[in-house]
Amino acid sequence: MQPILAESLDGWLFAGMVFFGGLIASALALCALAPARQGNRPLTITLAAPAFVVAMLATLLLAYGVITDGLRDPDYSISDFAIPWLMLAGPPLATSVLAIAVLWFRTRTPDV
Repeated sequence: MQPILAESLDGWLFAGMVFFGGLIASALALCALAPARQGNRPLTITLAAPAFVVAMLATLLLAYGVITDGLRDPDYSISDFAIPWLMLAGPPLATSVLAIAVLWFRTRTPDV
């Protein structure tokens, strides 16, 4: 007799990996605030880039879901995709934009 190890782990396991990967990338982007404050452009971009990439991948994943499922089924609404987008792409996108914004404000030349 074969033991049953688990049920189908397809969707929620992938979503969990994306979510926790986004949290780890967000932590890296928060670490990018220190070099951004000092004006270290290469280190800031290196630390903020993974969060931006995770946010774009989550956006593409959910856009694919909207196109394949949301447009076919009239029972879907935009909030069915907006709330997961906020959870999966929101923190990485916010932290990467924050780090780049701090870098931009630190390194811009003052108006004369």
